Amino acid sequence: MTGSSGRPARIDWTELESVSVTAMISARAGVADEMSYARFDLQAGAEVPRHDHDNEEFGFVIGGALDLWVDDRHERIEAGESFIIPRNSRHRAVAGPAGCDLLECYAPPRDPIAGQRQNPLRKTYP
Repeated sequence: MTGSSGRPARIDWTELESVSVTAMISARAGVADEMSYARFDLQAGAEVPRHDHDNEEFGFVIGGALDLWVDDRHERIEAGESFIIPRNSRHRAVAGPAGCDLLECYAPPRDPIAGQRQNPLRKTYP
């Protein structure tokens, strides 16, 4: 990834605002020109309710596992595995028994934690 200056843009997750999405889910998110990204920490059994959005979604399970339903099709996504959710697909998720450390990217950009955020999402590179 490169910033608008053409240099690689390093993401320091600790510099992004940590937001409590629910009592069992926290997240940090950022945005670039053509995509946005978020890292979620889901406690064991945490549920992301069924929803859809006008963005393609890429996910990578860093640790733990995630049960994912996309248009009523179920998949268990384990650490090291990825998924793609097409735009406007109804989907929901439940964290596995050890929780889930989850990285997601969206195109076009969206702020998946806008309702809980104190500060507006802004570009994280020059």
